[in-house]
Amino acid sequence: MLNKIRPKLTVRKKIAGGYVLALLFIVQISLNIFTFLSELSITGDLLHHSHLVLNTQARIISDLKDAETGQRMHLITGENQYLKPFNRAKKEMDGNFSALVDLTQYDVNRKELLNSLKRSIDSLFTVLEETIDVRKTKGVDAAFAIVRSGRAQTIMNQIRSQVEQMNLAEDLLLAASVEREKELIQQSESIIVTSALSALIVLTTMGYTITRNIANPLKQISKIASNICDGDFSTRILVEGRTDEVGDLAKTFNAMMISLEATKFKRDEAQLQAENANQAKSEFLANMSHEIRTPISGILGMLKLLQHTDLTTHQQDYTRKMKNASESLMTIINNILDVSKVEAGEMSLESKSFVFDVVMRDLSDILSANLETEEIEMLYDFDPKMPTDLIGDSMRLRQVLLNLAGNSIKFTEQGEVVLSTRVIRQNEQTLDVEFAVTDTGIGISSEHLEHIFSNFKQAESSTSRRYGGSGLGLAICTQLVELMGGTLQVESELGKGSRFFFTLHMQCISTSKRMIPLPQMRVLVVDDNALARETLQKMVRSIGLECDCASNGQQALQMLQQTNTPAYQLVLVDRIMPGLDGLETTRRIRHLFGTQQDAPAVIMVTTQQELGMNPKEGNGVCDTHLVKPITTGMLSDAITIATSASSECSPCKSMLQGTQRLLGLHLLVIEDNLLNQQVAKELLHKNGATVTIASNGVEGKMRALAAIVPFDAILMDMQMPGIDGLEATRQIRQHTRMHSVPIIALTANALSADHEACIAVGMVDHVSKPIVLEQLLATIERHTNVSQLKAETSLVEQKNKSATTAIDTAHAIEALGGGRDLYVTLLQIFRTDSLIQLQGIKGGILKDEIQATQLHLHTLRGMAGTMGAIALQKIMTQIEIELKLATLTPPSTERKLMLYSMAESSLYETLDQYNLEFPLEGMS
Repeated sequence: MLNKIRPKLTVRKKIAGGYVLALLFIVQISLNIFTFLSELSITGDLLHHSHLVLNTQARIISDLKDAETGQRMHLITGENQYLKPFNRAKKEMDGNFSALVDLTQYDVNRKELLNSLKRSIDSLFTVLEETIDVRKTKGVDAAFAIVRSGRAQTIMNQIRSQVEQMNLAEDLLLAASVEREKELIQQSESIIVTSALSALIVLTTMGYTITRNIANPLKQISKIASNICDGDFSTRILVEGRTDEVGDLAKTFNAMMISLEATKFKRDEAQLQAENANQAKSEFLANMSHEIRTPISGILGMLKLLQHTDLTTHQQDYTRKMKNASESLMTIINNILDVSKVEAGEMSLESKSFVFDVVMRDLSDILSANLETEEIEMLYDFDPKMPTDLIGDSMRLRQVLLNLAGNSIKFTEQGEVVLSTRVIRQNEQTLDVEFAVTDTGIGISSEHLEHIFSNFKQAESSTSRRYGGSGLGLAICTQLVELMGGTLQVESELGKGSRFFFTLHMQCISTSKRMIPLPQMRVLVVDDNALARETLQKMVRSIGLECDCASNGQQALQMLQQTNTPAYQLVLVDRIMPGLDGLETTRRIRHLFGTQQDAPAVIMVTTQQELGMNPKEGNGVCDTHLVKPITTGMLSDAITIATSASSECSPCKSMLQGTQRLLGLHLLVIEDNLLNQQVAKELLHKNGATVTIASNGVEGKMRALAAIVPFDAILMDMQMPGIDGLEATRQIRQHTRMHSVPIIALTANALSADHEACIAVGMVDHVSKPIVLEQLLATIERHTNVSQLKAETSLVEQKNKSATTAIDTAHAIEALGGGRDLYVTLLQIFRTDSLIQLQGIKGGILKDEIQATQLHLHTLRGMAGTMGAIALQKIMTQIEIELKLATLTPPSTERKLMLYSMAESSLYETLDQYNLEFPLEGMS
């Protein structure tokens, strides 16, 4: 029946029905309890009434005894005071008897007993009062005669008999009331238990039915919801024709699942599109990174080669600054990649020791180059308590400070940009240091401060049009500072400048001072800018020198002419000042002193790089110069140069001498970029290696497989025409004898995925462009037996061996009649014509023209014999013989390419050896 009506009832009605039924049972039980309580109350009243009657009757007997006692004591003593108990008992007797009459007034049977009792009590008191009167009038004997007559005792016995008869009747009533009370209690317990059990059974049954009717669909819904969480939207809820709220919920839930399934489909489609777009972005960033890094790598490589040449001090300085600027450009390019790395959670920080002054000096070179106006002072204001050596990621720290300072310079038209540090807390191993960049620029309005650190956001829409920029710099700085454990903050007011600052917890290394101790001297700082003057004075005093200041050139001249103070041995003068500028001030300083020995050394402080400036030229205006912002190390070096007698600008030796660390190694460099080919070749040559160049993946593979003696290592670019470095490596590794040859990726691709891809195809290591020479050399040493080669063969022996193996110059010159000049002339012709013959060999092989190929081989073999190129001559002979023997069975295209690769490799090795013995600049 319940199953039939259940679908027709709503959930609300079912629950309401359960509540009504429960309420009915509660009402029924309450009524039963009320009835029983009422009857119990009546029975209790009857019990109470019986107790009152019995107590009253007991008090009447007690009063009679008290009256007798008082009467006898009066008879014995004759004293009236004993009449008081008698009188009090008589009075209480009247009250108790009246109460007993009231308690029994509805009992008709007791009325006669009460009347008889009343008469007996009155008779007793008559006898007692008569005895008292006789005692008073006739004396004690007459009174006791009445007592001995027994009249009072007889009446008293009668009264007791009457009271006992009444007590017996009342006891019967009391027993009946107690029995009734027990009966009522048992009945109430039985009815209450029965009603409660009935209610429990009925309500439990109904509750279970209703709950199951509601809970089962909800449980089904819960299970389906769990499936939805797991991504399964296919299951549906079976409503079974229900029209109640559960049915409506099920229908709505089914509709929701259909909608979610459609949404999931759209989401999956959108996610796939996003993943494809992200993949395309990653590929674009990787390609862009490669394309941009490749020319910059070439520039850095050429600067490295330039440092191998003899340079003047200033040329070395300019080379170093160009290198720093190029590395900074590389860092800026990396900003674009950094955004993706941070968002993908792939950004990691390194923890290495670095010299804070060196990092700030490199940053100074970049910032000074960015200054385009003389109206801005770029200053450093470092806490003297800053440790010399720190541990952290110096590149990321420099990247953040470069971005912040570069922004300040860009948005400041005049005034100062100050990069400062402040040590907040310090112990032997750690410190908290606040980095800040403060400017006097255009400032930022309060409404734009909230989103200033967001990607592609600037202070206002007109900023990008007026000042340029993508708005990525501050966003990257924020993310990098957070990675380093700090928070980038800003304080700014529109039109009054900005202050960007953050605090880092860093490790420090306790080291002795790196600067060379300076002799004691007095220094005069001349600068019209008060902040720059104060900062420079603080820096001079921090290195242990006395320092005074002058705000202009005229004041400086006056201070130098004072005779009552010790002389100044050094003057730091600002280049740009109103009135007497730095140059004119320096000229007048020179004129003040009779001899050059008496004049103080002068360091010119400038705000911009002055290319071509030589401090000892221009009539010897100054001894050296400093470009703001200035570090303590820069100041110390400049003072050393200015006060040293050897500060003349004379040609210096190469900054980077060849180390011969790769002596004895034969390396194959597979690189498609000509500039990078030259850089790699010359850097490796200068460190003792013999280098063979391949211009693409196919050629590199051919050269690697054609080498009779395998190369000691192969440096492989990843992106090349034809087949890329990864595919070339796979094909090389297919040959068993190439399994032991280390292949090192030499590439502009810098993402971690690129390194994993290199290792996956069989490469042993990964060196990113731009090439860091020390990293490249260390990587090659790590994967080759270069140390063993060094131990076995000395430098001289190796050169002689190379010369004997490749060319025999002495024999060729002797064959020409001892004419070295003729040999040099022929060598110039050989350099050109041998390459022409090589192209002819290549063309003949590609066109399958064996005779033409043999002709070019024969010609090149003869030229090699004439020039004493023994190894080249042997290779040409071997190839020529193999082609003659293969007339009947032509070699495969792959074999012919291998033969050409052998010829090309041998020729280039020969030309490289000639370049070492007869440098190109030696020819005329």
